[in-house]
Amino acid sequence: LNPLTAMGIGATCIFTGLLVTFPPQSLPALYDLSPILAYPGVFTAGLGDPIMTIATLRALYDIQLQKKGLLTPKMVTRITSIWIVGYSSMYYAGSFIAGTLMDYFTYSE
Repeated sequence: LNPLTAMGIGATCIFTGLLVTFPPQSLPALYDLSPILAYPGVFTAGLGDPIMTIATLRALYDIQLQKKGLLTPKMVTRITSIWIVGYSSMYYAGSFIAGTLMDYFTYSE
């Protein structure tokens, strides 16, 4: 499977899952069923995340092969480690920022 195709599948899963979990009021059929469809929506969005991560790692590896030629296992480990540390830092930083700003973005007064 081409990394670009896998990224498209992952993005579609994430978009569909978030749309089903948090539907707009302009889609009354989804909006009325949102308590029931929330669990499959979160599962679908959660399925798209690792698909995109694996596709990104493969794409980075392909780019490195084009730029530098054959890679040693040490270089592959370094590239993968940089990606995973960067991904994890953004993942947890987003949760930290959301938790910090939760008081400012609530619907209650």
